[in-house]
Amino acid sequence: MPTQLTKQTGYVVAVKKIKSRYSDSLEFELSNQKVFVYDGILPNLNTVYKALSNAQQASVYLSANEIWQLDVDGHIILPPESALKARQENGQYGLILALMLLLIAVILVFVAIKHQRST
Repeated sequence: MPTQLTKQTGYVVAVKKIKSRYSDSLEFELSNQKVFVYDGILPNLNTVYKALSNAQQASVYLSANEIWQLDVDGHIILPPESALKARQENGQYGLILALMLLLIAVILVFVAIKHQRST
């Protein structure tokens, strides 16, 4: 988890859901004219959407444009520990997928070699 977080605070101006083929996310704008993306890998997307939609003010804690903490009307909606856990789990899923694809590639190479020897 990053040790240096940049805090941006403002009134919530707009909130919208963004749907893509692989995941959903949120985009919200604060009165300081900053637009932020709450990535779909982070927890409680619908709860965060409802909280931001009904909110007056929000504080976003960022590192490299990634949200690590979100406070809405003085309440912590996304604690840094939850953001870290979500990112770690997402990384593990990516690693598992990569290993599965590698295994499939090895099997295909083995089958191709076996087929080539039999012809």
